Amino acid sequence: MRRMSKNGFTLIELLVVIAIIAILAAILFPVFSQARTKARQASDLSNMRQMGLATNMYAQDYDEHWAPIAIDVRPGFPGTAVWWPRLIYDYVRNAQIFRSPQFALLYTETVFNWFNGPAMAPIAEQRDGQWVLPVSYQGVNAACISLGPHWRCSNHAFLDDPDPGDCLDRSFRHYGAFFREKPGVRTTSLAEIINPAETRVITNGINLDAWHVSHFDITGERGDFVCGFTTIVYGVFTTAWWDETWSINDADRLAPFLRHANVTFADGHAKAMRWGTACGHEFTVQNDKLTDPQPRCRQ
Repeated sequence: MRRMSKNGFTLIELLVVIAIIAILAAILFPVFSQARTKARQASDLSNMRQMGLATNMYAQDYDEHWAPIAIDVRPGFPGTAVWWPRLIYDYVRNAQIFRSPQFALLYTETVFNWFNGPAMAPIAEQRDGQWVLPVSYQGVNAACISLGPHWRCSNHAFLDDPDPGDCLDRSFRHYGAFFREKPGVRTTSLAEIINPAETRVITNGINLDAWHVSHFDITGERGDFVCGFTTIVYGVFTTAWWDETWSINDADRLAPFLRHANVTFADGHAKAMRWGTACGHEFTVQNDKLTDPQPRCRQ
């Protein structure tokens, strides 16, 4: 009588197979994750192109003047204002483009109301009976908020010298395309934007109003701040909603796409830029490349 053979894997064979699967998973999972991030980056880039087109359409309807970072409804701090995403919303009619598929910081109902909630409602969401305002993009304002009548000026975090003699002559003022509209003051005209194809106007970010250096990737050769610049902090889940630190040195958080961030330029085009390669003059509308505090940026 013939014996029936017993087919099966030995314990060692099973362990080898499991080890091979684990190795393949360790290799492939990061690849899948990167592919997912790349897909989200492409979708995010589409959002930013649409915003670039919408801001230029807005300008054509307003005598070739750029949209302001906000229009005051009730001045003060805190006051209420209608912010730039709502101002260009009518040109896209799609609230989803203001929320990145990769990330969004949810501003609480308190902040939503400060941002003039009823006006901002088309781009807000309701969760558990509360309004939240998703923020994924920031308009480049770069205008000072504390120098009295000199509204058209940069916060010294940009190209103005915080200490005369350190970096630049602070007598020259710089500002971004979205500098904030005040009574009796017109917004930036398209003619003021000297290099539209090189001027950054919208970037990935967590604050609608990008006015401080820590909103941008303006870093020195070692990835640190230049000219004594410091970070600014934001947070919307605490009583003081600005308490969460987002330091410029934290590229993994501030550059959401594999250390790249998407950027919209004044001429409407958008592209991905590697984090930490920006120059201060790229955020201002003036032709001020030669006054940039960083030697690499003046070349």
